Amino acid sequence: MKSAKDLKHVGSFGTVGIEIVLSILLGLWLGSKFDEWFHTKPWLTVVWFCFGCAAAGRSVYRSWKQMAAAAKREEAEEGNPEQAFPDDKSLKWKRQEEAEKRKAELEKESVGSGETSEVSPSEEEK
Repeated sequence: MKSAKDLKHVGSFGTVGIEIVLSILLGLWLGSKFDEWFHTKPWLTVVWFCFGCAAAGRSVYRSWKQMAAAAKREEAEEGNPEQAFPDDKSLKWKRQEEAEKRKAELEKESVGSGETSEVSPSEEEK
């Protein structure tokens, strides 16, 4: 079951589309009204459309920053889950980590027994 905090994030992030549309439409409407009053047709409409687009971009940026902060906070609280469908890069990284662990274990064993053994490059890549 989702907590109230999770539902709040979904609600606030779900309104981004509405904010984009309303910002642009409000800019167009204000621009057309100013054009009617000042008889400057189409210039103020274009200017206020640009203001609406800027406001929409600012809304998207603000939401993006909030989403990034929420994801970082969630990752800090719950940890980073494993990928459901890992890509080639993450598989390669995982293999390198495992090879480093094996190498460290072999070095520990060799130090404990007084032997020196080296891992060949072909064994590290596997």
